[in-house]
Amino acid sequence: MSFMNYRRNFRSPLMRDRLRKVWHYLAAFAIIFEGIDELDQAGRNWSFILLCWIAAAVIIAVTILHSRVKMYASFLETLIYLLEGIVCGSIGFLAIEEGKTGLPYVWFVAAILCLSATGIQLFRSRSQHRASRTVGAP
Repeated sequence: MSFMNYRRNFRSPLMRDRLRKVWHYLAAFAIIFEGIDELDQAGRNWSFILLCWIAAAVIIAVTILHSRVKMYASFLETLIYLLEGIVCGSIGFLAIEEGKTGLPYVWFVAAILCLSATGIQLFRSRSQHRASRTVGAP
């Protein structure tokens, strides 16, 4: 298969949807493992552990049920990106507090990417909402 076929497949909505689901599952499992890692620490931060596990459960549940709730798909996608951004930023601050040097920046970059995806998703949903309102206008 040539490079052009891969590129064409990447542009298809089905492939983008699959990649989005994989991203959400990977993020959820990383968040779950970060909560488990916090359990091993001497000074357990239970609010952080609960934040990780609840956010991961919501991300997995919404990703699984995403195709069944088409009406709220845009809102749920925005919610997932927002949750991922908040948790990634929290993990970055916790890593700084633990004295880690390079790892917090990775989590902060992930948080920035997730929050920018939230902004993009909000912009797209607003423009789609405006377009749907003006379709029937005289």
